[in-house]
Amino acid sequence: MVHTKSQTHLISTDTAARSEFREAIRLFLLDCRFRNLTDETIRGYHVHLHQLQLDLEKWDISLATIHPHDLSRHMIVHMLDSGSAAATINGRIRVCQQFFKFLYLEGKIAFNVATGLKPIKSSRRPLHTFTPDQISLLLKQPDRRLPKGIRDYAIMLVLLDTGIRLAELSQLKVSDIMEEECLIAIHQGKGRKSRLNDFQKAFAEMQIPIDFSTLTYNDIKQYFIGNMLDRKLAGNTINGRIKSCKAFLQFLYREHAIATNLGEQLKLVKTEQKMICTFTKHQIVTLLEQPDRHTFVGLRDYTMMLVLLETGLRLKEILDLRMDDIRWADHELFIHNGKGNKARRVPFQQTCANALRHYIRERGDLKTDVLFVTVNHTRLHSRTFQENLNDYGKSASLRGVRVSPHTFRHSMSKFYILNGGDAFTLQQILGHSTLDMVRHYVQLFRSDVQQQHRKFSPVENMRI
Repeated sequence: MVHTKSQTHLISTDTAARSEFREAIRLFLLDCRFRNLTDETIRGYHVHLHQLQLDLEKWDISLATIHPHDLSRHMIVHMLDSGSAAATINGRIRVCQQFFKFLYLEGKIAFNVATGLKPIKSSRRPLHTFTPDQISLLLKQPDRRLPKGIRDYAIMLVLLDTGIRLAELSQLKVSDIMEEECLIAIHQGKGRKSRLNDFQKAFAEMQIPIDFSTLTYNDIKQYFIGNMLDRKLAGNTINGRIKSCKAFLQFLYREHAIATNLGEQLKLVKTEQKMICTFTKHQIVTLLEQPDRHTFVGLRDYTMMLVLLETGLRLKEILDLRMDDIRWADHELFIHNGKGNKARRVPFQQTCANALRHYIRERGDLKTDVLFVTVNHTRLHSRTFQENLNDYGKSASLRGVRVSPHTFRHSMSKFYILNGGDAFTLQQILGHSTLDMVRHYVQLFRSDVQQQHRKFSPVENMRI
């Protein structure tokens, strides 16, 4: 078959559009894995996006030409006409919202075509349950003279007695039935939560059966905690598993499955306090010299670095800032959604205020009220800023320190303490819920070790 030039061009354009969409889906699903979404969720996203791609190809729509009404009219109307359930349609809508938001933030599309997409109204389905008579009748149906009947009867009885999910039931092994304790070990629950897995595995590796009627604190200490210490697991990992074990043992005690609460005796292991890497004054000065402040991007990045150093904001917090979050009269930034969705006010001083005013003059009046934007007047993506910081670190030839937004946060804490600041106000500025991390900062930075050693060095004072 011979194609004309126009047909060949059309085929190559279609192929390029399909490849572009497939690549967009691949990048989105990869980002989902980075965000630790479950495999089940990612598979669901993939199914919806694959079907969306097929539908858009059928309607001759590509990423370059897609419009909001293509989703609100074509996609939703098509699914309604096809008899799709409201839950299925709303699932597709939620996936589209996440997918096109990701593409917009990554600069793959000019604007977020799913911004105005809303779930359709659906009637809340009633929860169906069996009556006692229905259960009795249902359990009489399997022919228990046959292996299949015995199996189905046992499955229904287990579902009724435990309420476990079908997926959990299908993964059960004979070894998961702890007959003496009248327990079933579910290794992968919804959201991939491990129940008993680490505890059970430790005893299994030592080929020691778990008997909760005779289990002692020394057994747990030797075979569970000792096993993890021998494997040189990280202290935080060990403590996380000990906490899970304590909660499990407390549950068994409350349910009268064990005579004493063994969890009360379990203690967390001491963990090594990692040294926090911070910038030196010279490194900060050198780093701030790297952005070209004659360009908009350079001026923006310089201002952001100065704000991070002045306030200790987290990356998400600085990217979420809006124009009206700057309280000029009070010299404060208002953080609406800090860690744990907690709001707080963070002060800044004159040098930072001057830099912000200079940046805002260059930014100009825009439709968006997001403070830090791209040259295209869209919200700045975290990855873009992190990559820029990394480039500035390389051009400044910084060694032995990670150039990241969080290093600015640590450095702010260091210089605040060295300049005489106290732990309580630092806690409020940083938005920490407890003093634990702030105490660590104080312990590390309450005195400049290099400066004190230079002053009191035994060797230098002996003038050898």
